[in-house]
Amino acid sequence: MSLQNLNKWHAAGSIVAGGTALWLRGCSVAAGATGITTITLDDAVDESECAILITMRGATSCYARVQHTSDTVKTVTTESAADGALDTAADYDFVVLRAPSNG
Repeated sequence: MSLQNLNKWHAAGSIVAGGTALWLRGCSVAAGATGITTITLDDAVDESECAILITMRGATSCYARVQHTSDTVKTVTTESAADGALDTAADYDFVVLRAPSNG
């Protein structure tokens, strides 16, 4: 069975420095404190039923962490790879995949 049959694209987007969205599907975003962006999903999904993948873009050397805040809210924190400081200059793309039902 192919991957497209196993997973459902639930939401996706492209974020630039400061938490500004270039494009979004199935969600909205809001820039919070330095290096923190909140993704609010149009449709709720439990943390046990989804995976969130992030790809960093550009020359900035940083990484991202995602926290399941609630079934509709996921919080992304971007940090400098050099010193771990919160990083507002990070550009990234993300996708939220919904796992198939076991039933």
